[in-house]
Amino acid sequence: MATWESCGMGREQLKQIVFSVWSEFLDCKALGPDSDFFELGGDSIAALNMLFALGSELGVELPPGALFENSTFGGFTTFVYEAMASARSR
Repeated sequence: MATWESCGMGREQLKQIVFSVWSEFLDCKALGPDSDFFELGGDSIAALNMLFALGSELGVELPPGALFENSTFGGFTTFVYEAMASARSR
């Protein structure tokens, strides 16, 4: 079983990075685990741009469908963690 450290950083550090990028793209400073990217005003173009920006910052490829399938802040952060842990185990 993967641990948060297996993705290369601690849980809080990863959450802060995801929070920062979401906040920038959504112009929203209050996010909780159930905050939904699309309900907060994000659209498909913003989603693709956000995925590219976050993936570049973290050094991991985030597929286009990632945010559409994991649109809440909590779910998406967990997805990113799993993608990073998987990439590091290769």
